[in-house]
Amino acid sequence: MSEHISWPTLVLKQRGPVDSIEIDNDAIEGPYADGAWQSLIAEFTANWVKKRKFAKTATIWVWGSPSASFHHPGYSFFIAEFGLPKSYFEELERHLVTKLRDKAKFSDSVQPNLRDGWNAFVHVQDGAAWIPYEEGVWSKVGV
Repeated sequence: MSEHISWPTLVLKQRGPVDSIEIDNDAIEGPYADGAWQSLIAEFTANWVKKRKFAKTATIWVWGSPSASFHHPGYSFFIAEFGLPKSYFEELERHLVTKLRDKAKFSDSVQPNLRDGWNAFVHVQDGAAWIPYEEGVWSKVGV
């Protein structure tokens, strides 16, 4: 399998609000500060897909916004997904809480769309997880 894919068909459905995980970006200290927490999602997803031999297509989306959900003003990132089973998202939230403690939690229902600035963050295709590399090109996670 190639280490890169070009212009994958991203999964983004407009079927109404979906669950989200919120990350308290400003309050994270240590090895996952300054956005380094993003690698937790990519690596977890790659391992999850491989372990379960998940062969469908899915996309995880991210959006940043000011938030007071963690009882202080700050900047949060909201994570939503389309195409993966509910069990994936539950396991991802537990994994993030294990690593980030009280800086990650299930949050509001959201309705991801490109117009509001949601970005594709991790894409699942061909039994692997992929992350953006450059315009239209994605790199396989774990290569």
